[in-house]
Amino acid sequence: MAKVILGYTIVFCTVAAVFLSCKEKKEVAIATSPTEINPLDTNTANGDYFPVTAYLKGQVYEVKNNNINPVMITNDGNKIDSVILKMEDFEKEIATFLDPIIDSANLKQEFKQTSFKDATLNKITFTYTPTALHPASSPLKSWNVYIDPETNQVSGLYILKKTPGIGTEHLTWEAGKKCTIQLLKDDMLIYERSIVWNFDKND
Repeated sequence: MAKVILGYTIVFCTVAAVFLSCKEKKEVAIATSPTEINPLDTNTANGDYFPVTAYLKGQVYEVKNNNINPVMITNDGNKIDSVILKMEDFEKEIATFLDPIIDSANLKQEFKQTSFKDATLNKITFTYTPTALHPASSPLKSWNVYIDPETNQVSGLYILKKTPGIGTEHLTWEAGKKCTIQLLKDDMLIYERSIVWNFDKND
């Protein structure tokens, strides 16, 4: 009887450990403030990758936390329209750019990080391009992180995805201000959506 109980105990502990391990892998950190994200080391292209997904989720959280309803401006090539976007719909509009999770643990083997100083924009640009280990079937093709050299803070992001049957998707993100999503198919603009949440005329 003792052996049976011991056997059940071992099985239970094993299942519990596997469950907790899977749960931990599925949880994605959300950075709710700039201080929760370590800035990139602008002196070298080596080291940890900037956690883009956590940063984007943090920006969305900040908009929701401040009770801001962004304005979404849509251009489908024939007409331009604008609507007040519900706060709960903000993340849905950028959902395709939140998968896969962009961070060191997920993509460091698949993408190479390089950096350069753009004198024209006065930005330090970190560029991420595919390595030989990057699966050709993966929609995520590249992304950039732009750093303000004076503050060492992220000033913007750019993500490029190519999905068969959907087209080429571009996300341009201006930190704390707005983002623009473009969908192109066969080099034709299907739509462009700009979501604005900072209405300061001085920006």
